[in-house]
Amino acid sequence: MTESKREDVATKGAITTPAEIKALKPAEQRYDVAVESLDDDDRAMSGLQIRVFPSGARSFCFRYTYGGAVRRMTLGAFPAMSLKLAREHHLAAARLLERGTDPQDAKAERREVQRREKAKREAEITVEALVDEFITDHLREHRRDPDQAERLLRREVLPKWKGKKASELRRRDAVILCRNIKRRAPVLANRVAALVVQLFGFAADAGHLETNPMAGLRRPTKETPRERKLDVDEIHTLWHELDARSSVQQGGPLKKGRENRRGTAEAPQLTRPLALGIKLLLATAQRRGELLKARWADVDTDGALWTIPKEHSKNGHPHAVPLSPLARELLRELRTLAGGSDFLFPARRSEQRGDAPVTEKALSRAAARNQCGLDRWTPHDLRRSAATHMNRLGTDAIVVEKVLNHTLPKMMATYNRHDYLPEMRAALDAWSAELRRIVAGTSNVVALPKKSRARR
Repeated sequence: MTESKREDVATKGAITTPAEIKALKPAEQRYDVAVESLDDDDRAMSGLQIRVFPSGARSFCFRYTYGGAVRRMTLGAFPAMSLKLAREHHLAAARLLERGTDPQDAKAERREVQRREKAKREAEITVEALVDEFITDHLREHRRDPDQAERLLRREVLPKWKGKKASELRRRDAVILCRNIKRRAPVLANRVAALVVQLFGFAADAGHLETNPMAGLRRPTKETPRERKLDVDEIHTLWHELDARSSVQQGGPLKKGRENRRGTAEAPQLTRPLALGIKLLLATAQRRGELLKARWADVDTDGALWTIPKEHSKNGHPHAVPLSPLARELLRELRTLAGGSDFLFPARRSEQRGDAPVTEKALSRAAARNQCGLDRWTPHDLRRSAATHMNRLGTDAIVVEKVLNHTLPKMMATYNRHDYLPEMRAALDAWSAELRRIVAGTSNVVALPKKSRARR
C-alpha cells in the first residue's frame, strides 16, 4: 500500500466502537485509523488512532505535534487495552501536552519510577533472611548463649511471618503474634516480644529499614519475680528423696508402654548425675546453665576451685567458685559417672553423637517430674535458697552477691576491686557445714509449720 493510500485510510470516518476495531482487516503494510475521543465537555479530540499490523495485531496510539515535530506514542494493545481505557489514556496525554509537557517524556519518567520501586521491593529483605543475618551478625557475636534465642525465632516467629518482607510488618503484627503465644505460654510471649524488638532494631541499624517499627512494643504478660526458697525441712526432704529416686541407670523420655525406662513414683525416676547436679546447684549457688556446661578442665580439685569461663557466665566475666568440702564430695561421685567425657554432665549417647553436655531443659524436666513431695520448686529456686541461708548464717550481703556473680552497683564496682575470694570460700564452707547439718537433721533452725504441702 502506497503512502498516499495509507493516508486515505487514516482519514476515513473515525472508529467509534470495539466492533469496528475488530472488523478492520490487516494489509500488506501497517496502517492507522482515527478513533473517536471526547474530552470531559464532550468535545471532539484529535490524535487517538488504532494501528493495524500485517499480522492482524492492533494497537492504540496517540499522534501529536511537540516542538514542531510530529510524534507518536503507543498507548496499549487491543483488546488487552479496551477502547474506554484508551480514550482515558488519550485524554491524560492530551492534558499533559496542553501544559507543555511531552507525554512520552512523562511516560518514560513513570516507567523509571516504577522500575526503581520494583527494584527496591525486590531488594527488600525478607523476614527469613533478616533472621539469618541477625543470628549470624548479632546473636552469635554478642550473646553468650544464642541457641535459645535462635530456637524461639525459628519456632515462634518465622512460621507466622514466612515469605513476608521485613518492611511489610508493623507493630500490630507483633502484637497479634505475641497475643496468640500468650494464650498458651504467657512468659514465653514476653521473650518473643523482646526478641522481635531486637530483631527489627538490628534491621534499622543495618540499613534494611529506616526506623524500627517494633519500637515501643510492650511485653504482653506482667511477670512477678519468684520468691520461692526452700526451708531446712524442705532441703532435708529434697536431699534424701533425690537419693531414693536416682539411679545410675540411664533414663530416657517417658513413652507410652515404656514407663520402666524412667521409673514410676515407687521406683527411681531420674539419673544419678542429674540428682547430683541438683545437689550441686544447692551447694554452690550457681546457675543451672553454668553448671551443666562445665568441663572437667574448669575444675581444679587440688585448689578446690571451679572457674566459670566468661562465655558461660551471664555477666560476661569469668567467675571463680570456691569448692566446699561437700561440693568436692559430690564432684568425686560425679567423676565416676562421667566416663571419658570432657563435661561434668555428658548428654546421653555422647559416644554416637559427639561429646556434648546435657541440656538445661533436661535438668528442668527432671526437677519438674521429681518434686519430691514439696511445693513446686525449680532449679533456680535452689540458688535463691542457698543465698538466703548464707545470709541467715551471717554472711555479708556483698559476699553473697559475689558468690552469685551478681554485678555490684556501678560506683562500688568502680572503686572496690577486691575479688572477695577468701570471703567467698569461707561463706561456701560455712554453708556446706550447715547443709550437712540440715541433711543430717541436726540444724538448729526450726522451720515454721505450713498448713499443707501439695504432693507433686
